Amino acid sequence: MLTPGDRETLERLVRERGLLLTYATARSLRHSAPVVGTEIWRLPVIVHNGAFSVDPRSGRPLRTHLIAPEAVAAPIAASTRQGLSPAVFA
Repeated sequence: MLTPGDRETLERLVRERGLLLTYATARSLRHSAPVVGTEIWRLPVIVHNGAFSVDPRSGRPLRTHLIAPEAVAAPIAASTRQGLSPAVFA
C-alpha cells in the first residue's frame, strides 16, 4: 500500500516532472485503486495477473489476454476427476 507520503511524492513527480508511471497487479482495478490511489495514473495499468490492460480513469479494458479454452481443458478435467471444483480466473 502506498503511504500518504509515497502518494504525495509520486503525484509531485507526475505533475512537476512529467514522470510516466504505471503498475501491474494480480488484483482487479476496483481492488487495486484503494491501495494505489487513482489520481496520478494516466497510462494503462495491468490487472488480473496480466489478463487485462485498462484505462485507470474510466476502467475501460484496452486489451485482453485471456486463457484459451483448450489450454485449461485438461487441468479442469483432471481436477474434476479428482472430485475438485476448479475455479479459473482469466
